[in-house]
Amino acid sequence: SSLQTNLCQHNLTKHNQIDPVTLRLYFIIFEQETQ
Repeated sequence: SSLQTNLCQHNLTKHNQIDPVTLRLYFIIFEQETQ
């Protein structure tokens, strides 16, 4: 799960588009995938 989160944060930072709402959605999706 942490690996997916790191990849997500890396992609957002690379594109210089850090959107709190999108990041929150990613976290929710990753948490659901983990469960």
